[in-house]
This record gives sequence, structure tokens and C-alpha cells, in this order.
Amino acid sequence: MPSTDASLREIDELEAKLSGFIRSYICSSDPSQKEEALRWVCAGLEHLLGMLLNGCAGWSGWVDCILPATDVLPNAIEVISPVALSIRGCALWAKSDKSPFWKEPFHATVEIFDAAEGTIVSYDLMFPDTSRELGTVPFDKHLRRPDWFFPSEWLFTFSKARES
Repeated sequence: MPSTDASLREIDELEAKLSGFIRSYICSSDPSQKEEALRWVCAGLEHLLGMLLNGCAGWSGWVDCILPATDVLPNAIEVISPVALSIRGCALWAKSDKSPFWKEPFHATVEIFDAAEGTIVSYDLMFPDTSRELGTVPFDKHLRRPDWFFPSEWLFTFSKARES
């Protein structure tokens, strides 16, 4: 987990932006605005996951994309409440800029503050399945089994708890 003041500041700034993207997704009734907001939510989650993974034992690579599993799971994107969103899908990643890309299961639940300020109250980010070795599913493989997206145990889990 990042520990320098600079990386903590970067995470705070990213969380503020992500909060706004989530609010836009939850509050929008226009399908095209909702789709655009979802793209930004996924981009924010991609960057947050990448920042949190940096320096973790057992990880060397970079996260390139978060894709909701809407083609396999009817509730891959779920508005849990007026301030909370859940996304289940996969994260695309690579070991380096010259290596192949891989696909791993990913799940995030994020709760934002209910006021207009950009604050994330809590989150859980989970990636990838501990029962599989990293880098075994090529990024272009079409996954048809819903259970692939529901690992019994996650290799990395990052949580931000609600402050009392």
C-alpha cells in the first residue's frame, strides 16, 4: 500500500474524482450520460487499483482497464443505494509494456458521501482469484461462466473503512 505523503495525496485526489464519477452514474437518467459516467468510473477504479497494487508482494505489472461483465452477469453494475455502487467484472493487466495482456476477476463496492463534496466514505476492491495463477487467462478470451467472476478467495483486497 502506498505510504508516502505524495502517494497518499494522489489517492485522495483520485478518490475525489472517482466520487464525482460515481455520483454522475448514480444520478443520471440519460443513457448516454450514464454510459459516459461509467467509463470514467471504470477508469478511476483502474487507476486506484493500480496505485494500491504498487509495491504489493506478489504483484509486478500495471492495470490497463476495468471492464464490467455486463455480457455475462445481468447485475454486473449495481446501484446498491443512492450513494453506493458495485461493479463486478475483470481487470486487464500486463507485466510490462512489451508483454501480453491478461484478464483477472475484479469486484469493487464504493460508497460516496451523500453531500455534493467529492468524498469516498468506504470501498472494497478485490482482484484476482487466488485459486488461479496470475496471467493464465488471455485478455481476449471470452468468458461465459458466471462463476469465474465470483472467486471464493481474492489475492488482493483493498478496503477503506467508514470513519467513525
